[in-house]
Amino acid sequence: MGDLNDIPPLTPSAIKALEPRASAYEIADPGCAGLRLRVEPTGTRTFRWYTRDGEKRVVVTIGPWSERAEAGHVTLAAARERLRGFKAARDEGRLASERRAASSAAGGTLTVSELVEEFVAHLEKRRKTSAQVKRALERDVVPLIGTVPLKAVTTRDVRHVVEEVVKRGSPSSADHLFVHLNGLLRFAVGRGEIASNPAAVLDRDAIGCETNRRARILFDQEIAAFWCALDRSTLTATVRAGLRLLLLTGARSGELLRAELTEFDLPGRTWTVPVEHQKVGRRQRPSARPWRVPLSDQALAQAERLRVLSEAEGSTFVMASPSPLAPDGAHITDKALVAGMRKLFIGKAPLLVFRDPRPVVHDLRRTLRTGLGRLGVPPHVAERCLNHSVGEIESTYDTHDYLDERREALARWGAHVESIVKSTGNVVARIGGPRG
Repeated sequence: MGDLNDIPPLTPSAIKALEPRASAYEIADPGCAGLRLRVEPTGTRTFRWYTRDGEKRVVVTIGPWSERAEAGHVTLAAARERLRGFKAARDEGRLASERRAASSAAGGTLTVSELVEEFVAHLEKRRKTSAQVKRALERDVVPLIGTVPLKAVTTRDVRHVVEEVVKRGSPSSADHLFVHLNGLLRFAVGRGEIASNPAAVLDRDAIGCETNRRARILFDQEIAAFWCALDRSTLTATVRAGLRLLLLTGARSGELLRAELTEFDLPGRTWTVPVEHQKVGRRQRPSARPWRVPLSDQALAQAERLRVLSEAEGSTFVMASPSPLAPDGAHITDKALVAGMRKLFIGKAPLLVFRDPRPVVHDLRRTLRTGLGRLGVPPHVAERCLNHSVGEIESTYDTHDYLDERREALARWGAHVESIVKSTGNVVARIGGPRG
């Protein structure tokens, strides 16, 4: 087989002759090292370059091809020349600014893919869910319209992207994607990249989106079955104790995953969650304070188990990863908790068989809040146990953190969980075991 040097360089006539396929494909240009041409199913042909900018892998969209020079497009010769400029900029450490300058010089031909990069970088500075947004946009948006110049994106394009997810049988995922895509385009409007948001006129219901607001809680027998099944499971000791601690405190899983040993004052029976680990909006952040979570007897026992496990791993994190593949001292990922919860309910002989829908990690937090209400805990105390916002007026004039009241409430909840586990332990197999 001949090498790349045996293949003739691309020519305008060769590019013109390329036929679209059912899915996008790329070919290299032997006449310019690194230059690639992506052919979309729609027939659009776009020049790209794959490189690294520091530690980050970057896809540089050079521009859609045209045989003759025209606004918003590049000829083959212009693409080669532009790539040489990008390479020089990378070597001098100014690739990002060069990409922006090239976009402005071309009349603002920022592509959707490039906008996604800027949007995700923006979110990473202020939102802990940026990885989820990035994953959704790169999976469902970039492959379909990533090479489209931002100013050319239409309402039809947005609808097409969302409807493709609906066709996969995921109307709730489509709804999440629509929210992310709408945020992406509003971000572009705010940056002055486009004059209006093409997603703004769409009706989510009309394009097949479904809002999946969960209301799942575990009732008492399910709590007991869940608690006992953890002991019979193959989950790591860290995941088992972590899931129990979430049930007993109502904390968010992200808060626990990021928690360090120094946040836990076990003699003082308190876990202090720093502001940077809390789910706090931009407007709330200036007035936010570290959040103290009281630890009941039952929660304290789980926290102590996690401390011992963490110290054995030599980690500063409470939820230390025991995996030999993880970096030294790292914490487990959110996927580990999600997968751990799921493993209790899957397989030929699952440990637990509950009514649908199958519980997920966040349902433990909702279970605690519902349980506090059933135990007669006043709503304003129960809401504060979850560090929920209680309204702008109330939060402005009532800055008391109700620590003593919350400590009593969570102590009652811990005692309730312990009681039902003990009293229903002898029938757990019938409640939560496999059918048949």
